[in-house]
Amino acid sequence: MAAIVTLKERQAQALARRKAAQARLETVLAAAAAQHGGCYRLFGSAARGAMRPDSDVDLLADFPRHSVSAAIRAAEDACEELGVACDIVDRAWCSAAFLQRVLPGSKVLA
Repeated sequence: MAAIVTLKERQAQALARRKAAQARLETVLAAAAAQHGGCYRLFGSAARGAMRPDSDVDLLADFPRHSVSAAIRAAEDACEELGVACDIVDRAWCSAAFLQRVLPGSKVLA
């Protein structure tokens, strides 16, 4: 007879998988940042260490105009490969108010 896995146990397993994928993603993105001449900034619940089982990874792409498209594509590909839902924004598209709110608590991946 198969053991019963509770909802709490499934959520804990999902969160552990998400955190492990985030750690691998950080390594991959640091290498991509070096390749494309900029940095990614992890913000939101992932940067605070407060992810939930259904959290996505919020990324701010801070790259020169000539490489930002390739950098965003690299991050999207890495997230997809690792099975991580992500939300990526180009720093150039962000308002000053948004940057003032998220940059202090962000984690630089470079």
